[in-house]
Amino acid sequence: MDLKKQYIIQTISVAANNLRLSSEKIEVLGLLKETILNSGDLETLIASMKKITQFARLAIKLQEIYNFLKLNKIDFLKLSEKFKEHTQLIIKDLNLVLDALTPSSYKEIIKKLDEFNHGSVQEERKDDSLTIDMTGRKSSFTEKMKTDKIKENYIFEEEANDDHLFFQNFEATILKPVKEIETVLKNLGTGEIKSLELRQFESVMKVNASLSEKFGTDITTEMHKILAKAFHMLQLKELKPEKEMIEAMRACLIVIVALVRNKDIDITYYLNKAEDFGKKLQTLKMRNS
Repeated sequence: MDLKKQYIIQTISVAANNLRLSSEKIEVLGLLKETILNSGDLETLIASMKKITQFARLAIKLQEIYNFLKLNKIDFLKLSEKFKEHTQLIIKDLNLVLDALTPSSYKEIIKKLDEFNHGSVQEERKDDSLTIDMTGRKSSFTEKMKTDKIKENYIFEEEANDDHLFFQNFEATILKPVKEIETVLKNLGTGEIKSLELRQFESVMKVNASLSEKFGTDITTEMHKILAKAFHMLQLKELKPEKEMIEAMRACLIVIVALVRNKDIDITYYLNKAEDFGKKLQTLKMRNS
């Protein structure tokens, strides 16, 4: 069995051991594990699950686990520790899935997953929010479906509970300020610094960090926190807008976009650069406090 599949199935199994399971829930759990086991492309399956309301939150966290397995060099001496973290990460949302579905409704949803996997014509989409070449797979549903769903979510947003936000809303919210921040970073490079803009985007990054945290996307949360801290320190002139710093902030943006859009591209370089920048900010903050 594929190592990533085995890891995720075991994570789900151990998480389920912390729940009270009826015979019906045990059957749904078995169907879920069978779906993962039989998937031809696990990453595509997880991406498709994000588009199903009942699966969306769990799928986002499974994507986080998948990214860990895909992008990081596995330290087997510390793997059991990480496995415990991942198990805790999905317990609540696995419980929501098992509460929401019956064996019969699960089977209906599987038909939808098949439609997402096989029924859509894939087209390449140019990502104009980042000037770097980030070629990758377009999400498997069409732009029209995505736009219509966002409109529907907007219409019903006063009645919707935060715990049931669709992934489409999360994606749109997180990606909305990216292009503007790119412009701000370019202006920083030319010495055009507007305190009001820095304060505005510090606030936006804090809000989006909170939203990312609600969805359990640890890396995306951390990237937003690093950017918020950088914008704050730039306002206080505790940070100089040097080329290396601007590139590090842009690396944070690249990681955010790549993870939210499921770009099939190795972002290890950008992730390392962004995390090193976060550590540097923390050191500067401690020196200045």
